[in-house]
Amino acid sequence: MAAFTIFFCGTGSNSYDFANTNYHQGELISTLANNHAGHEFVDWIIVDGPGSGNIQEAEKWVPAGNYSGIRGKLQGKGWEENVKHAVAVLIGTDYEERTAHTRTEKRILREAGVGVDTAERTGTLARALLGSTKTVHHDLHARISPQALQQRKIQIMRKNKPVDCVNVVGWSRGGVTCHMFANALAETEGWSHVPVNIFACDPVPGSGNFDTHRISLGPNVKRYVAIYAADERSRGFSPVLPSLAAGTEFFITTMPGRHATLVGNASVDGAKGVNTFFGPGKVTRDLAECFLQVWGAKLHNTLNLSEFQILASYEDMLAQTENYQAMRDVSYTGLTQSDRAVGLGDGTWRTFGTSSTLSRETVFVNLHHRWVFERNFPVLYAALFGMKKLSAEQVTLEFRRIAFQYPSLYKRLKAIPIQLR
Repeated sequence: MAAFTIFFCGTGSNSYDFANTNYHQGELISTLANNHAGHEFVDWIIVDGPGSGNIQEAEKWVPAGNYSGIRGKLQGKGWEENVKHAVAVLIGTDYEERTAHTRTEKRILREAGVGVDTAERTGTLARALLGSTKTVHHDLHARISPQALQQRKIQIMRKNKPVDCVNVVGWSRGGVTCHMFANALAETEGWSHVPVNIFACDPVPGSGNFDTHRISLGPNVKRYVAIYAADERSRGFSPVLPSLAAGTEFFITTMPGRHATLVGNASVDGAKGVNTFFGPGKVTRDLAECFLQVWGAKLHNTLNLSEFQILASYEDMLAQTENYQAMRDVSYTGLTQSDRAVGLGDGTWRTFGTSSTLSRETVFVNLHHRWVFERNFPVLYAALFGMKKLSAEQVTLEFRRIAFQYPSLYKRLKAIPIQLR
């Protein structure tokens, strides 16, 4: 299987965020892309999110929007171009040739300090009045555009391994962009039959962006995995739970913390501060890496968490339940909601508390926690949940196995009545 993987960054996030200090070990989407072992443009691409600074616009295969940061962050402007760019690179045929940076793009690069040389002006008066100059080096002025070189690279390296599977990964509006891409590919001649796998982290479209092509998925999506932030309460940060076609395999669950906690922000308030809550980001990353590798992506520097480490991470989350719930009083927008609203693919609304898919587990952290526990403690699990009767001695022995390692989970399990043999 020749898998092509697309990484869609979230609002305000870009391909350099694997080094962003707001995240414990780098923001998830850019870190996954940075750890892809294949060839960029041949096996994978990463696309900067709306409102992230337009640094990547000169590399787009379609006319760039160069939208303002405000329009990008508030309205998501630029994500339609992101979808068209991703489709163009995947197909590898048509592109908008770019042989020179526009004046706007040069200004963006200077302000971001990307590809910029700083030189002192000559003369004391000139330096005092005008300061140093900033020149964008390695300009695009060339007979062969970057897009033409990338296309030739694709033609050569994909010759004997055409793409027969597309993986799409995204966070926030990047997660919703995964939905948009899948629907765009379904309408692309010659590509509607290609299977698409999606891994979405807290897919939040933003107010007024719950259009059909963002909340509903077709039969070309064969596997859908989504993880939602259980303790996010900011108004305007309602996620979408898309409708899926019959036959689509799916795994949907929640993780403690806020919107950014899932992708590696370990601070107490889910924004900035001392790194404290590592578990949600670590387990989410491990899940993403596992699914992507099963789907054919080649990654290095993966976490490779053992099930013992996963259970230990969930134990830490249970022990910090009250601290995670305290995050609900913090908001990105200044306004909060009592329970998080979620938009469904049929256009209706629920809250996490009233959604059978997203409602909180009473014993375990989430569905994944439940499954890992069941695999490691099958006898006790069967007894606890009414599938098997054990003797008092067996129950005592099983509980001893977990009491020391997982004390918070142990307290919850002990409250469940067990029918003895």
